[in-house]
Amino acid sequence: MIKKILKLLELCVLISLLYGMSQERSVEASSVEDELRLWVITDLHHLSPTLYEEGPRIQEMQTTGAGLEIFYSTERLQALTYQIEHADNLPHALIISGDLTLNGEYMSLVELQEIFSEIEQLGTEVYVIPGNHDIHNGWASSFTESRAVRNKQITPQDFKELMSSFGYQEAIYHDVSSLSYITQLRDDHWLVMLDSNIYLNEFNNQPPESKGRLSDGTLDWLSERLDLIKEEDVRVTFVLHHSSISHIEQFGERFVVENSDRLTEILEEHHIPVTLSGHMHAQHIGQYTYQDNTGSIADIATGAFSVQPSVIGEITIGEYGGSYHQVLLEVEHWAQQTMQVDSNILNYNSYIQSVFTKANEHINQNNEDSDDMTSLAKELNLAFFAGNISEIWEATVSSYGETIESITSEEVSFLNSYLLLLIDQAELNHKEYKWNY
Repeated sequence: MIKKILKLLELCVLISLLYGMSQERSVEASSVEDELRLWVITDLHHLSPTLYEEGPRIQEMQTTGAGLEIFYSTERLQALTYQIEHADNLPHALIISGDLTLNGEYMSLVELQEIFSEIEQLGTEVYVIPGNHDIHNGWASSFTESRAVRNKQITPQDFKELMSSFGYQEAIYHDVSSLSYITQLRDDHWLVMLDSNIYLNEFNNQPPESKGRLSDGTLDWLSERLDLIKEEDVRVTFVLHHSSISHIEQFGERFVVENSDRLTEILEEHHIPVTLSGHMHAQHIGQYTYQDNTGSIADIATGAFSVQPSVIGEITIGEYGGSYHQVLLEVEHWAQQTMQVDSNILNYNSYIQSVFTKANEHINQNNEDSDDMTSLAKELNLAFFAGNISEIWEATVSSYGETIESITSEEVSFLNSYLLLLIDQAELNHKEYKWNY
C-alpha cells in the first residue's frame, strides 16, 4: 500500500577562500542594502520543442506524468525571466536544484544554456546542480507522433561544459568524485551545491535512478571544506537535489539521500540550519532536531517548476538569519504583458491544475470509495503539492466534515491511507520558514 503512495508522490513528486574567485561572477551585497536575495526553482523538466511532434505519443507522456506539464516549458522560463527583470528587488542569484531536463536530452540542456545566459544579462547570477533525470538517462528521447526515439544523452562532462558559466567556472572548490562544487556568493557567504545523484552506465537504456546518495569521498570533501570556515563569520546556503533529511515517515527513503545520517552529522557540526532540495515535486518542509535538542535542521523542498502551481522559493538572508517564502510564477501576467494569444497561457493557473488533476484521476483505485472521498482526495492532493493544505483546511472541514470523520486508521483502501497522509499535513505551513544563524 505504501509503495503505491510513494509511486504516486514520486511520479506526481567550495585555489582558496580568498583567491581564484572570478570577480565578474561574485555576487556582492549592495552598499546600501546588506540582505542577500536568492530565488530557487527546481525540477524544470524542460523538453526542447525541437524534440517532439504533437501527437498521441507526447500527449501520453504528459497524461501519465503525475501532473508534470511538458508543452509550455519554454513559456514558463520566459515568464520567469520577465518576473526577474521586473522584480521590485532583483535577486542576486537564481539557484536551480536539479532535474533541469525532462529525461536528460542533450538538446534540452543546450536550450537552457541560452535561457540562463539571458537571465544573467539582467544581473541575476545562475547556479545549477544536476538532478537524477539529467545525466546518463536511458529515457532520453525525441518523439514522433506515434513513438519515442532514443536521443543523445547528457554525460557528466556535457553537463559541466554546458553549465560551466552557471556555477562550475567560478567555483572555488570542485569535488573530484562528483559534480558537486562550492562557490562564493559574497565574502561572507558560500553556496554549496551537492550532486546527490546515482548515475547508471554511459549510454544505457534504463530509467533514471530515483534514489540519492553522497559518496564517502564527497562527504569527506564537504567536511574538509566546511572546516575552513569553522572559526570564520561565513554563512552557507546548502543545496542538493534529494532531501538531506526524511520529511514524512511513510515516504521511507525514496526522496532522501541514503547516507543522510552522516550528512546530518556534518550539517549539525557546522551549524547549517537549512538545506534546499527538490525531487519530491511537492512543496514540503522537513524538520530534524539535534539529539541533544540544542538545534535543528530544516530541509525545504520547493515545489516542482513544471507541476502546479509552478512556484519559486524566495530567500532573504540578513546578518542574523534568513527567511524562505514561496511565490507563484506569474505566467498569466507575463502572457498579458507580452500579448500572448494561447488560451492555455492566458489562463495558465486553471490549465496547469487541469493537467495535474487529469494525470491523477487514477488516485481512486477502489470503486467502493465514495464520490466525496474521491473529491476530497483531489482537493487535498492539489493543495499538498502546492504546500498549502493548512490554508484550505477550515473550508475543507466545512465541506467534507462527515467524510473526514469516516476515514479510519485502517488501510481499508489506497485512497483511505493516502487521505490520512494528507490530513496529517493539515496544520503545517510548508510555504514559509525562518531561521537564525
